[in-house]
Amino acid sequence: VRVGAIFDGTDSNLYFGRTEQFVPHPQPNIQDCYILCTDGMDRLARAEINAPSGGIYKNILTGGPTGTTTATGTGPIASILTEAGWPATARILDSGADVLDLWWVHKQKALDSIRDLVDYERSFFYIDECGRAKYESRHYRLKTDRCTTSQYTFDESMVELDYKFDSARVINVAHITGKKWTAKPSTYIWGLKDYLELNSSSTSTLWAVFSNPVSSGVLPTATQDWRAMTSAHVGGTDRTADVAVTGTFFGQSCKLVISNTGTSNLFIVPGTSDPDETLRIQAEEYTDREETAYRIDTSSTGTYGVRSYAITNQFQGNYNRLYGFAEGIVRQYGTPSVQNVRMRVINKDSTLQKQLLNRKLSDRVTVTAAELGITTTDYYINKIEQWVNDGGKTIVNDYYLEKANTTVYWR
Repeated sequence: VRVGAIFDGTDSNLYFGRTEQFVPHPQPNIQDCYILCTDGMDRLARAEINAPSGGIYKNILTGGPTGTTTATGTGPIASILTEAGWPATARILDSGADVLDLWWVHKQKALDSIRDLVDYERSFFYIDECGRAKYESRHYRLKTDRCTTSQYTFDESMVELDYKFDSARVINVAHITGKKWTAKPSTYIWGLKDYLELNSSSTSTLWAVFSNPVSSGVLPTATQDWRAMTSAHVGGTDRTADVAVTGTFFGQSCKLVISNTGTSNLFIVPGTSDPDETLRIQAEEYTDREETAYRIDTSSTGTYGVRSYAITNQFQGNYNRLYGFAEGIVRQYGTPSVQNVRMRVINKDSTLQKQLLNRKLSDRVTVTAAELGITTTDYYINKIEQWVNDGGKTIVNDYYLEKANTTVYWR
Protein backbone atom coordinates (compact mmCIF):
# COMPACT_ATOMS: atom_id res chain seq x y z
CA VAL A 1 0.00 0.00 0.00
CA ARG A 2 1.33 3.41 -0.96
CA VAL A 3 -0.11 6.68 0.31
CA GLY A 4 0.95 9.80 -1.51
CA ALA A 5 -0.11 13.31 -2.42
CA ILE A 6 0.30 15.41 -5.54
CA PHE A 7 0.73 19.12 -4.90
CA ASP A 8 2.14 21.84 -7.10
CA GLY A 9 3.19 19.24 -9.67
CA THR A 10 5.14 17.13 -7.17
CA ASP A 11 4.15 13.58 -6.20
CA SER A 12 5.16 13.10 -2.54
CA ASN A 13 5.35 9.76 -0.77
CA LEU A 14 3.74 9.74 2.67
CA TYR A 15 3.61 6.05 3.58
CA PHE A 16 4.51 2.63 2.20
CA GLY A 17 3.50 -0.64 3.86
CA ARG A 18 1.25 -3.68 3.75
CA THR A 19 -2.37 -4.30 4.65
CA GLU A 20 -2.69 -6.22 7.90
CA GLN A 21 -6.35 -6.14 8.87
CA PHE A 22 -9.75 -5.22 7.39
CA VAL A 23 -12.49 -4.17 9.82
CA PRO A 24 -15.89 -3.58 8.17
CA HIS A 25 -18.42 -1.45 10.07
CA PRO A 26 -20.79 -3.76 11.99
CA GLN A 27 -23.92 -1.92 10.82
CA PRO A 28 -24.93 -3.03 7.29
CA ASN A 29 -26.29 0.41 6.34
CA ILE A 30 -22.89 2.01 6.96
CA GLN A 31 -20.56 0.95 4.21
CA ASP A 32 -17.26 1.78 5.87
CA CYS A 33 -14.19 -0.38 6.34
CA TYR A 34 -11.11 0.41 8.39
CA ILE A 35 -7.88 -0.94 6.90
CA LEU A 36 -4.98 -1.43 9.29
CA CYS A 37 -1.57 -1.25 7.62
CA THR A 38 1.91 -1.95 8.96
CA ASP A 39 5.30 -0.95 7.63
CA GLY A 40 8.55 -2.90 7.61
CA MET A 41 9.01 -2.68 11.38
CA ASP A 42 6.34 -5.35 11.75
CA ARG A 43 8.13 -7.62 9.29
CA LEU A 44 11.42 -7.25 11.18
CA ALA A 45 9.72 -7.81 14.52
CA ARG A 46 8.47 -11.23 13.38
CA ALA A 47 11.61 -12.63 11.73
CA GLU A 48 13.93 -14.72 13.92
CA ILE A 49 17.44 -14.79 12.52
CA ASN A 50 20.95 -16.12 12.91
CA ALA A 51 23.70 -13.90 11.54
CA PRO A 52 26.00 -13.20 9.87
CA SER A 53 25.88 -15.88 7.21
CA GLY A 54 29.41 -17.15 6.64
CA GLY A 55 30.69 -16.58 10.18
CA ILE A 56 31.24 -14.00 12.86
CA TYR A 57 32.24 -10.40 12.02
CA LYS A 58 35.43 -9.00 13.55
CA ASN A 59 36.40 -5.31 13.91
CA ILE A 60 33.54 -3.98 11.85
CA LEU A 61 31.51 -0.77 11.83
CA THR A 62 27.92 -1.02 13.01
CA GLY A 63 26.37 -0.30 9.64
CA GLY A 64 29.06 -1.64 7.31
CA PRO A 65 32.78 -1.42 6.46
CA THR A 66 34.63 1.89 6.57
CA GLY A 67 33.35 4.18 3.84
CA THR A 68 30.47 1.92 2.85
CA THR A 69 27.07 3.60 2.70
CA THR A 70 25.53 1.46 -0.02
CA ALA A 71 22.80 -1.12 0.40
CA THR A 72 25.06 -3.94 -0.77
CA GLY A 73 27.81 -3.41 1.82
CA THR A 74 28.33 -6.06 4.48
CA GLY A 75 28.00 -5.19 8.14
CA PRO A 76 25.75 -5.85 11.15
CA ILE A 77 22.71 -3.82 10.05
CA ALA A 78 23.02 -5.02 6.44
CA SER A 79 23.38 -8.63 7.61
CA ILE A 80 20.30 -8.44 9.83
CA LEU A 81 18.21 -7.10 6.98
CA THR A 82 19.50 -9.76 4.58
CA GLU A 83 18.79 -12.65 6.96
CA ALA A 84 15.29 -11.25 7.54
CA GLY A 85 14.66 -11.36 3.78
CA TRP A 86 14.72 -7.58 3.33
CA PRO A 87 15.37 -6.52 -0.29
CA ALA A 88 18.76 -4.94 -0.99
CA THR A 89 17.09 -2.26 -3.12
CA ALA A 90 15.02 -0.96 -0.19
CA ARG A 91 17.67 0.14 2.28
CA ILE A 92 19.87 3.19 2.85
CA LEU A 93 22.57 2.48 5.42
CA ASP A 94 25.10 4.76 7.05
CA SER A 95 28.44 3.06 7.75
CA GLY A 96 28.22 3.61 11.52
CA ALA A 97 30.44 5.28 14.10
CA ASP A 98 31.51 2.40 16.36
CA VAL A 99 33.91 -0.41 15.49
CA LEU A 100 32.63 -3.61 17.10
CA ASP A 101 35.22 -6.16 18.26
CA LEU A 102 32.90 -9.06 17.40
CA TRP A 103 29.34 -9.18 16.15
CA TRP A 104 26.82 -11.95 15.68
CA VAL A 105 23.14 -12.75 16.28
CA HIS A 106 21.87 -16.05 17.65
CA LYS A 107 18.15 -16.88 17.48
CA GLN A 108 16.93 -13.33 17.98
CA LYS A 109 14.21 -11.30 16.28
CA ALA A 110 15.64 -9.00 13.63
CA LEU A 111 14.14 -5.83 15.09
CA ASP A 112 15.46 -6.64 18.58
CA SER A 113 18.93 -7.13 17.09
CA ILE A 114 18.72 -3.73 15.41
CA ARG A 115 17.50 -2.09 18.63
CA ASP A 116 20.50 -3.50 20.50
CA LEU A 117 22.88 -1.88 18.02
CA VAL A 118 20.95 1.40 18.11
CA ASP A 119 21.14 1.43 21.93
CA TYR A 120 24.87 0.72 21.89
CA GLU A 121 25.70 3.41 19.36
CA ARG A 122 22.89 5.89 20.16
CA SER A 123 21.98 5.85 16.47
CA PHE A 124 18.67 5.97 14.57
CA PHE A 125 16.83 3.30 12.56
CA TYR A 126 13.45 3.68 10.86
CA ILE A 127 11.35 2.80 7.83
CA ASP A 128 10.95 5.84 5.62
CA GLU A 129 8.00 7.06 3.59
CA CYS A 130 9.10 4.92 0.60
CA GLY A 131 9.28 1.74 2.66
CA ARG A 132 13.08 1.74 2.80
CA ALA A 133 15.04 0.69 5.88
CA LYS A 134 17.26 3.58 6.95
CA TYR A 135 20.14 3.51 9.42
CA GLU A 136 21.76 6.74 10.63
CA SER A 137 24.78 6.61 12.95
CA ARG A 138 25.14 9.04 15.84
CA HIS A 139 27.38 11.16 13.61
CA TYR A 140 24.91 11.24 10.72
CA ARG A 141 23.29 14.49 11.84
CA LEU A 142 26.70 16.14 12.19
CA LYS A 143 27.77 15.51 8.60
CA THR A 144 24.63 15.46 6.45
CA ASP A 145 23.45 18.64 4.73
CA ARG A 146 19.77 18.32 5.63
CA CYS A 147 20.79 17.98 9.29
CA THR A 148 23.47 20.68 9.45
CA THR A 149 21.43 23.32 7.57
CA SER A 150 17.88 24.26 8.51
CA GLN A 151 15.40 23.12 5.87
CA TYR A 152 12.61 25.52 6.88
CA THR A 153 11.67 28.09 9.50
CA PHE A 154 8.35 27.69 11.29
CA ASP A 155 7.97 31.29 12.42
CA GLU A 156 4.84 31.50 14.60
CA SER A 157 3.15 29.26 12.00
CA MET A 158 2.23 26.38 14.31
CA VAL A 159 -1.23 26.04 15.87
CA GLU A 160 0.07 24.20 18.95
CA LEU A 161 3.46 23.81 20.60
CA ASP A 162 4.04 22.12 23.91
CA TYR A 163 7.00 20.66 25.74
CA LYS A 164 8.25 19.55 29.13
CA PHE A 165 11.17 20.90 31.08
CA ASP A 166 11.95 18.59 33.98
CA SER A 167 14.58 16.40 35.56
CA ALA A 168 12.92 13.06 34.75
CA ARG A 169 15.53 12.16 32.14
CA VAL A 170 18.60 13.37 34.01
CA ILE A 171 21.46 10.84 33.99
CA ASN A 172 24.52 11.74 36.03
CA VAL A 173 26.10 8.32 36.63
CA ALA A 174 26.86 5.93 33.77
CA HIS A 175 28.06 2.33 34.03
CA ILE A 176 28.94 1.03 30.57
CA THR A 177 30.00 -2.62 30.55
CA GLY A 178 31.59 -4.27 27.56
CA LYS A 179 33.02 -7.68 26.79
CA LYS A 180 36.53 -8.36 25.59
CA TRP A 181 36.55 -11.61 23.63
CA THR A 182 39.52 -13.96 23.27
CA ALA A 183 39.66 -16.86 20.83
CA LYS A 184 40.86 -20.22 22.11
CA PRO A 185 42.88 -22.56 19.85
CA SER A 186 40.81 -24.48 17.32
CA THR A 187 39.40 -27.74 18.63
CA TYR A 188 36.30 -29.89 18.38
CA ILE A 189 33.43 -27.95 19.95
CA TRP A 190 30.32 -29.88 18.88
CA GLY A 191 29.18 -33.35 17.92
CA LEU A 192 25.87 -35.21 17.60
CA LYS A 193 25.38 -37.88 20.26
CA ASP A 194 22.59 -39.65 18.37
CA TYR A 195 22.96 -41.52 15.10
CA LEU A 196 21.11 -39.62 12.37
CA GLU A 197 18.82 -41.78 10.24
CA LEU A 198 18.68 -40.74 6.61
CA ASN A 199 16.26 -42.23 4.10
CA SER A 200 17.35 -42.99 0.54
CA SER A 201 17.46 -40.00 -1.83
CA SER A 202 16.65 -37.59 1.00
CA THR A 203 18.09 -34.52 2.70
CA SER A 204 18.11 -33.60 6.37
CA THR A 205 18.88 -30.18 7.87
CA LEU A 206 20.47 -29.97 11.30
CA TRP A 207 21.40 -26.93 13.38
CA ALA A 208 24.51 -27.19 15.55
CA VAL A 209 24.32 -24.63 18.37
CA PHE A 210 27.45 -23.61 20.29
CA SER A 211 27.84 -22.31 23.84
CA ASN A 212 29.81 -19.23 22.73
CA PRO A 213 30.57 -17.38 19.49
CA VAL A 214 33.07 -19.07 17.20
CA SER A 215 35.24 -18.32 14.19
CA SER A 216 37.35 -20.29 11.69
CA GLY A 217 34.83 -23.11 11.69
CA VAL A 218 35.61 -26.41 9.96
CA LEU A 219 32.78 -28.60 8.70
CA PRO A 220 32.71 -32.32 9.57
CA THR A 221 35.14 -34.37 7.50
CA ALA A 222 33.98 -37.66 6.00
CA THR A 223 35.38 -40.81 7.64
CA GLN A 224 37.22 -38.74 10.27
CA ASP A 225 34.17 -37.02 11.79
CA TRP A 226 31.32 -39.14 10.44
CA ARG A 227 30.53 -42.21 8.37
CA ALA A 228 27.37 -43.40 6.60
CA MET A 229 26.42 -47.03 7.29
CA THR A 230 23.49 -49.24 6.33
CA SER A 231 23.14 -50.23 9.99
CA ALA A 232 23.50 -48.29 13.22
CA HIS A 233 25.15 -51.33 14.74
CA VAL A 234 28.21 -53.47 13.95
CA GLY A 235 28.07 -55.29 10.64
CA GLY A 236 26.59 -52.65 8.33
CA THR A 237 27.96 -51.67 4.93
CA ASP A 238 29.90 -48.41 4.55
CA ARG A 239 28.07 -46.03 2.18
CA THR A 240 29.93 -42.82 3.10
CA ALA A 241 30.48 -42.09 -0.59
CA ASP A 242 26.71 -41.77 -1.06
CA VAL A 243 26.42 -38.89 1.42
CA ALA A 244 27.42 -35.21 1.20
CA VAL A 245 27.63 -32.85 4.18
CA THR A 246 27.56 -29.10 3.51
CA GLY A 247 27.00 -26.26 5.91
CA THR A 248 26.93 -22.55 6.69
CA PHE A 249 28.50 -21.04 9.79
CA PHE A 250 26.83 -18.20 11.67
CA GLY A 251 28.10 -16.45 14.79
CA GLN A 252 27.03 -19.06 17.31
CA SER A 253 25.66 -21.88 15.19
CA CYS A 254 26.13 -23.88 12.02
CA LYS A 255 23.45 -25.06 9.62
CA LEU A 256 24.35 -28.55 8.39
CA VAL A 257 22.70 -30.08 5.32
CA ILE A 258 23.17 -33.85 4.97
CA SER A 259 22.16 -35.36 1.62
CA ASN A 260 21.86 -39.07 0.80
CA THR A 261 22.10 -39.63 -2.96
CA GLY A 262 22.07 -43.42 -2.69
CA THR A 263 19.26 -45.97 -2.84
CA SER A 264 19.69 -47.32 0.72
CA ASN A 265 18.47 -45.96 4.03
CA LEU A 266 21.56 -44.95 6.00
CA PHE A 267 22.70 -44.03 9.50
CA ILE A 268 25.25 -41.27 10.12
CA VAL A 269 27.54 -42.75 12.77
CA PRO A 270 30.81 -41.67 14.46
CA GLY A 271 33.99 -41.47 12.45
CA THR A 272 37.52 -42.25 13.52
CA SER A 273 38.05 -39.06 15.61
CA ASP A 274 35.61 -40.01 18.40
CA PRO A 275 33.63 -43.17 19.14
CA ASP A 276 30.65 -41.37 20.70
CA GLU A 277 29.95 -38.35 18.50
CA THR A 278 29.19 -37.92 14.81
CA LEU A 279 29.22 -34.89 12.49
CA ARG A 280 31.87 -33.29 14.68
CA ILE A 281 32.69 -29.59 14.12
CA GLN A 282 35.95 -27.78 14.81
CA ALA A 283 36.26 -24.05 15.47
CA GLU A 284 37.94 -21.35 17.54
CA GLU A 285 35.62 -20.66 20.47
CA TYR A 286 35.60 -17.26 22.15
CA THR A 287 35.55 -16.59 25.89
CA ASP A 288 34.79 -13.18 27.37
CA ARG A 289 36.00 -10.90 30.14
CA GLU A 290 33.95 -7.89 31.24
CA GLU A 291 35.25 -4.31 31.19
CA THR A 292 33.27 -1.53 32.87
CA ALA A 293 33.66 2.21 32.32
CA TYR A 294 32.31 4.55 34.99
CA ARG A 295 31.54 8.24 34.70
CA ILE A 296 29.91 10.54 37.25
CA ASP A 297 28.91 14.20 37.16
CA THR A 298 29.32 15.21 40.80
CA SER A 299 27.79 18.64 40.21
CA SER A 300 24.62 17.01 38.86
CA THR A 301 24.42 14.38 41.62
CA GLY A 302 24.73 17.14 44.20
CA THR A 303 21.71 18.93 42.71
CA TYR A 304 19.45 16.08 41.53
CA GLY A 305 20.71 13.07 43.47
CA VAL A 306 22.17 9.93 41.92
CA ARG A 307 20.42 9.03 38.65
CA SER A 308 22.12 6.02 37.09
CA TYR A 309 22.21 4.47 33.66
CA ALA A 310 23.69 1.03 32.93
CA ILE A 311 24.01 -1.01 29.77
CA THR A 312 26.08 -4.00 28.64
CA ASN A 313 27.47 -4.05 25.11
CA GLN A 314 28.53 -7.60 24.38
CA PHE A 315 30.16 -6.60 21.09
CA GLN A 316 32.58 -3.98 22.40
CA GLY A 317 35.42 -4.40 24.89
CA ASN A 318 37.70 -1.43 24.20
CA TYR A 319 37.81 0.56 27.44
CA ASN A 320 38.39 3.93 25.76
CA ARG A 321 35.29 3.46 23.61
CA LEU A 322 33.25 2.35 26.60
CA TYR A 323 34.38 5.39 28.55
CA GLY A 324 33.55 7.65 25.61
CA PHE A 325 30.02 6.22 25.68
CA ALA A 326 29.72 6.85 29.44
CA GLU A 327 31.06 10.37 29.13
CA GLY A 328 28.75 11.17 26.21
CA ILE A 329 25.67 9.97 28.13
CA VAL A 330 26.47 12.01 31.25
CA ARG A 331 27.36 15.09 29.21
CA GLN A 332 24.11 14.91 27.24
CA TYR A 333 21.74 14.12 30.10
CA GLY A 334 23.50 15.53 33.18
CA THR A 335 21.21 18.54 33.41
CA PRO A 336 17.47 19.00 32.72
CA SER A 337 16.54 19.89 29.17
CA VAL A 338 13.48 20.57 27.10
CA GLN A 339 11.86 17.23 26.25
CA ASN A 340 8.87 15.97 24.28
CA VAL A 341 8.58 19.04 22.08
CA ARG A 342 5.43 18.62 19.99
CA MET A 343 4.62 21.11 17.27
CA ARG A 344 1.29 20.92 15.41
CA VAL A 345 1.08 22.51 11.96
CA ILE A 346 -1.95 22.71 9.61
CA ASN A 347 -1.88 23.39 5.86
CA LYS A 348 -3.44 26.82 6.14
CA ASP A 349 -1.54 28.07 3.07
CA SER A 350 0.33 26.59 0.12
CA THR A 351 3.75 27.20 1.68
CA LEU A 352 2.89 25.19 4.78
CA GLN A 353 1.22 22.47 2.72
CA LYS A 354 4.44 21.96 0.79
CA GLN A 355 6.37 21.64 4.04
CA LEU A 356 3.87 19.18 5.53
CA LEU A 357 4.29 16.92 2.52
CA ASN A 358 8.06 17.12 2.22
CA ARG A 359 9.68 17.34 5.66
CA LYS A 360 11.37 14.06 6.66
CA LEU A 361 12.70 12.41 9.79
CA SER A 362 16.08 13.86 10.87
CA ASP A 363 15.49 17.10 8.94
CA ARG A 364 16.74 20.19 10.74
CA VAL A 365 14.14 22.94 11.12
CA THR A 366 14.06 26.33 12.83
CA VAL A 367 11.26 27.24 15.24
CA THR A 368 10.17 30.60 16.59
CA ALA A 369 7.39 30.86 19.18
CA ALA A 370 8.11 34.10 21.00
CA GLU A 371 5.42 33.76 23.68
CA LEU A 372 6.95 30.48 24.78
CA GLY A 373 10.46 31.92 24.79
CA ILE A 374 11.61 30.02 21.69
CA THR A 375 13.42 32.25 19.20
CA THR A 376 15.07 30.94 16.02
CA THR A 377 15.97 27.67 17.70
CA ASP A 378 17.00 24.68 15.58
CA TYR A 379 15.55 21.19 16.11
CA TYR A 380 15.75 17.76 14.50
CA ILE A 381 12.54 15.97 13.54
CA ASN A 382 12.44 12.66 15.46
CA LYS A 383 8.85 11.64 14.77
CA ILE A 384 5.95 12.69 12.54
CA GLU A 385 2.27 11.95 13.07
CA GLN A 386 0.04 12.92 10.16
CA TRP A 387 -3.71 13.19 9.64
CA VAL A 388 -5.27 13.69 6.20
CA ASN A 389 -8.96 14.66 6.36
CA ASP A 390 -11.76 16.00 4.17
CA GLY A 391 -10.68 14.01 1.14
CA GLY A 392 -7.15 15.37 1.33
CA LYS A 393 -8.10 19.02 1.79
CA THR A 394 -6.90 19.20 5.39
CA ILE A 395 -3.46 17.98 6.47
CA VAL A 396 -2.33 18.10 10.09
CA ASN A 397 1.20 17.17 11.14
CA ASP A 398 2.50 16.72 14.67
CA TYR A 399 6.27 17.04 14.70
CA TYR A 400 8.16 15.65 17.69
CA LEU A 401 11.40 17.57 17.96
CA GLU A 402 14.83 17.25 19.57
CA LYS A 403 17.01 20.30 20.03
CA ALA A 404 19.89 20.35 17.56
CA ASN A 405 23.13 20.21 19.50
CA THR A 406 26.53 19.43 17.98
CA THR A 407 28.36 19.15 21.33
CA VAL A 408 26.80 16.00 22.81
CA TYR A 409 28.04 13.34 20.38
CA TRP A 410 31.25 11.58 21.36
CA ARG A 411 33.74 10.56 18.72
